[in-house]
Amino acid sequence: MKEIQRIILDLMNKEVKEIKKCGVDLGSYSVELFSTLGGLRMWIEERYEPKSDLVDARGKECIANLREIQMHLFSLIYHSSVEFYALLQDRYDKKIEQKDLKWLGDPQASRLHELAKTRVFRPNGELYFEIFPRWDAFIQLMQEIKKLATPERKKTLITCRNSKSAREILMLLKKTPIEILEMQYRRQILRPDSGEEVSDDEGYAKIGELEILLSVYDHQPAFGVESLIYDMRPDFVVVYEINLKTIREIEHAKASLSKSKCKFAVYTLSTEGSVDEAQFVSIKHREIRSFEYLIEEKDSIENKLTAEVDMETYADWPVIVADTREFKSELPGMLFRHQLRLAPSMIEVGDYILSPEIAVERKALMDFIGSINNGRLYTQLTKMCRHYKRPMLLLEFEEREPFTFKGARVKTFSMSSALDKLVLTLINFKTVRLLWSRSANHTAIIFNELKKDTDNPAVLSDNELSILYNTQQVDAALTLPGITSKNVNLVTNNFNSLKDLFGSSMEKITKVLGKEVGKAVYDFINYKHEVQKIQITKKAKIGSYQKYKLAKQQKN
Repeated sequence: MKEIQRIILDLMNKEVKEIKKCGVDLGSYSVELFSTLGGLRMWIEERYEPKSDLVDARGKECIANLREIQMHLFSLIYHSSVEFYALLQDRYDKKIEQKDLKWLGDPQASRLHELAKTRVFRPNGELYFEIFPRWDAFIQLMQEIKKLATPERKKTLITCRNSKSAREILMLLKKTPIEILEMQYRRQILRPDSGEEVSDDEGYAKIGELEILLSVYDHQPAFGVESLIYDMRPDFVVVYEINLKTIREIEHAKASLSKSKCKFAVYTLSTEGSVDEAQFVSIKHREIRSFEYLIEEKDSIENKLTAEVDMETYADWPVIVADTREFKSELPGMLFRHQLRLAPSMIEVGDYILSPEIAVERKALMDFIGSINNGRLYTQLTKMCRHYKRPMLLLEFEEREPFTFKGARVKTFSMSSALDKLVLTLINFKTVRLLWSRSANHTAIIFNELKKDTDNPAVLSDNELSILYNTQQVDAALTLPGITSKNVNLVTNNFNSLKDLFGSSMEKITKVLGKEVGKAVYDFINYKHEVQKIQITKKAKIGSYQKYKLAKQQKN
């Protein structure tokens, strides 16, 4: 069993290395944490799912392989030898049918299959069942409890991981391990050829003189095992599959009932040197490190909690107009801590307006890559340059993420391509300033510096910016010869509309735009060309007899 466990961990390690090569950030996670219950799921929810669209096909395949291998690891430490072999053989058959073995094509996976088979069959093909070590330990433990039990002390509480383990426990109380393995062999391996049917209720018979209650982690009541102990007042508690949360609840209940007459013995089952034991040790060490961190940070946490914002001067705080959609992020709260008063508004241009001249478009790293790839960033910078003298683009990194572009990629769109496009974009927008920030707190410090010696911006309504300038007219004006982003403001500031521009004299246009550009615009507007007259002759309608005569004449 230990050799099988080592092979599975090696296979998991290979997939983790491949995931790293694909540019997926593992953070503080490792194979050790992925082998624990919930470790891989936590990483997928925290790190992978928010950025899953940025992972290429190879990375997604490695993550799928890692999930499958972890499933076989849990099958090894929680299920019998027959169930482990049946699961692995079923996976082999499906992959061979699909002609895509993936991780099962690895030489170590072949060795894994051979070792799994030896736990069920002898080399000559005879049946040989390797008994699950947890079963032997559980049977011996229950025999000891029966010896210690008396008519006054007979209540036993057994906790397990899921309903499958609960059925397993009930069968162990009634049958021998060999009988259970034979039944599993008939149901899971000989199932296609055997006509025997076994009821799902088998094993739920009377379990002996002891009063035994099973508690399943997946179906615990609101207050968990602790509430069951308070209600049941057991004499013996057995933790069939070790779980730190359950053990902490049992310890708390035992401490609470220490002064009462209820005193119970606690037994835990785990396999020495197995992943099951390593899971518990890893989670326990993580808990210890968390407490150590809290002790070290206690003074600084107290200082942060006692620090109060002076609300008496709130009316004198500098004002920043913030887009209402930005309040989903951490930055607005951080700005308030730095004594910056926020005025929420639906902003059409930028995300934050710091002054009548300064507008900031905030981009997280992944949002920046996507917006520059689809061209949305170019449109946003264009609008800011039209309405503000000092437009700024802020790239904000996550506080817990490294301050680097390394490994960031969107499918086939790499970070280097994004930076190249950013440089080309900023060349076209010479007034745009680029800001870098490593966290929301750092951004608040930057905003405080930019706000010094500036006026507060006005809170604009939804349509005020669109009323100031008609962006479609500006785009149309830019198509005129000689009109660029540098002098288009001369057109918008001196002419009420394009109709006003087209109806103006050459003197007025040249006075506003200059002699050369004004003449080019005026000549373009007033250029005349001859309209060609096209005569349309109507064809006379002819009947079928006339068509026949015409066809006969053409034939002759």
